[in-house]
Amino acid sequence: MKSLQNHVPLSDRKPSMDGVTVGQGSRTQPAPARRSSSTPSIKGLIGSLLDDATYLVRQEVELAKTEMAKKASDLGRHTGMIAAAGVIIGGGLVLLLSGLAFGCASLFRNLGVAETSAHLLGFLTMGLVTTVAGGILLKYSKDKLIRDDLKPTKTANQLNETKEWAKEKIS
Repeated sequence: MKSLQNHVPLSDRKPSMDGVTVGQGSRTQPAPARRSSSTPSIKGLIGSLLDDATYLVRQEVELAKTEMAKKASDLGRHTGMIAAAGVIIGGGLVLLLSGLAFGCASLFRNLGVAETSAHLLGFLTMGLVTTVAGGILLKYSKDKLIRDDLKPTKTANQLNETKEWAKEKIS
């Protein structure tokens, strides 16, 4: 059995995410109490291990909550900014496309097409061009959103470290 002389209880450790200590000041349960004896019993060691494991799981749940809340906040903020930009761009695009449609109509009239038909062809041409451009942009954005990683990777790494720690303690 390994020596427990250098044992640092997990309750004294604080996992962090980007410099923010998780659970500090908001921990719902106090750290497990420690018995002060020079030679702990097997029952005491197992109890200590269970206390540490329980505390660690609570801290990892807290880390996962914090990480997912940050990712959700970022996603919401960026989505709102994209929506606002879309409204502004939409207004400008309507004006731009109207001007281009009238320009196309003028070209069709110069080619000898009747005025009503020229306007119809000018607006249909611009409608087709913008629909194709919008479809390309939609596909690009959808593919980018699918590729974004929304998993809590820091929490997964912390869980792997905990697994290794538990294996070390058991062996």
